[in-house]
Amino acid sequence: MNTRCCEFDGLQKTQSQVTKNDLLSQIKTHSLKWIAQLRKRREKRIQRRIDRDAFLRLMVLDDAMLKDIGVKREDVIWASQLPLSVNASLELEKIARQPSRR
Repeated sequence: MNTRCCEFDGLQKTQSQVTKNDLLSQIKTHSLKWIAQLRKRREKRIQRRIDRDAFLRLMVLDDAMLKDIGVKREDVIWASQLPLSVNASLELEKIARQPSRR
């Protein structure tokens, strides 16, 4: 009888070990996904910053050039103050395409 008892204890330890390995595997998988999401967000933020810096070059243009584009300096200033989560170029394009601007 003692032999069966010991075999059963060994089986429980093995199942417990498998459960721990499964848990560690799940933690690793979720951690890797989380890290990948963080990297993706960081890359997006960096790209938005690059795009915004490029957008700010519009401030160098004179008023006549901005008028040719269909916007005013005030529009460029307004769009430059939008949060980075908003594409300032697209917002400025919406303003330029308004029928009342033509």
